[in-house]
Amino acid sequence: MTSETTRFRLPSRRRLLRAVTATLAIAGIGLVGRTVRGDGTPALVTAFQRWLESLTPEQRRDASFPFADGERLDWHYTPRRRAGLPLKEMSARQREYAWTAMESGLSAAGAARARDIVFLEEVLGRIESLGFWRDPESYFLSVFGEPRDGSTWGWRFEGHHMSINMTLADGRLAAATPLFLGANPAVVSSGPREGLAVMGEEAALARSLMAGFDPARREEALINDRPFGDIVSGPGREGALARPEGLPAARMSAAERETLGRLIARYVETLPPADAAVEMARIRAGGIDAIRFAWAGSLTPGRGHYFRVHGPPVLIEYDNSRDDANHVHSVWLDPTNIFGLDVLGAHYRRHDHGAPPQGETHTV
Repeated sequence: MTSETTRFRLPSRRRLLRAVTATLAIAGIGLVGRTVRGDGTPALVTAFQRWLESLTPEQRRDASFPFADGERLDWHYTPRRRAGLPLKEMSARQREYAWTAMESGLSAAGAARARDIVFLEEVLGRIESLGFWRDPESYFLSVFGEPRDGSTWGWRFEGHHMSINMTLADGRLAAATPLFLGANPAVVSSGPREGLAVMGEEAALARSLMAGFDPARREEALINDRPFGDIVSGPGREGALARPEGLPAARMSAAERETLGRLIARYVETLPPADAAVEMARIRAGGIDAIRFAWAGSLTPGRGHYFRVHGPPVLIEYDNSRDDANHVHSVWLDPTNIFGLDVLGAHYRRHDHGAPPQGETHTV
């Protein structure tokens, strides 16, 4: 709680970020060689305001919710009708503004990955016998609260295999999870983008960790002979994994810890560099030694597998066990601050606003 509270009191964010980047480079855990830019929140606010202003009154009603609305906590990654405004119901100009707004809250790599996941819906539409119901325009953008400098608000971009949930307070990112990213097919086998593997590097890093462990440590990391068929901590089950399992980072070599850091950074670097640096610093402050790495399933490429990175400040799950191990589900959660509930609660208490808004007392 202390580290989360500090986020609202940073006297000089830019100076802190420079120090954080240097610390991470020395420690060898992610973001090495990255240049941290200034806070992009004003650009994010402007982009979302422009998108909202481009909507008709009816569209804006569909796209906008009070910040305290329970809809903010209702995340999913299945292909279903959901609340918000879908791309298919926007004009070309509105879609352009929507993508600009969403991408303003992500890094260049995170924005590219979001577009790739949407593109995979087109691929599924071509390869499935009933692919006509796959729709790359069935992705929904929603806003919770009013996007204003210094206000408390949030946004979500969601559809099949993607749920991006961001919460902002006092002009800063208060929470970046749940963040779900999936891929089907995990590797595109034909067409103009043959070989595209949207979530491929994560599996490669995790597999390299397992390959480098000696037999005793590999046995400690292996928590099940078979994958679980999906992520465990899905919607409504965010707290299902209370106890970390697997091999602790404290028993890894320096090179293995660096690989673990690169694996965590693959998820954190979905955020703009400045926010990613703060998140990585928070994860380090929570205790890298206590983070555990776990594997389930086969170590043979092309067969079903699952891995998990879990410690007090971070939970990452990755499952590739469906469709002949060519279908990925993966999630990043901050167990201490899902949807920003803990940070916002502390913020309201500190600033004597009384109780948090309705819905912010939700526990998971």
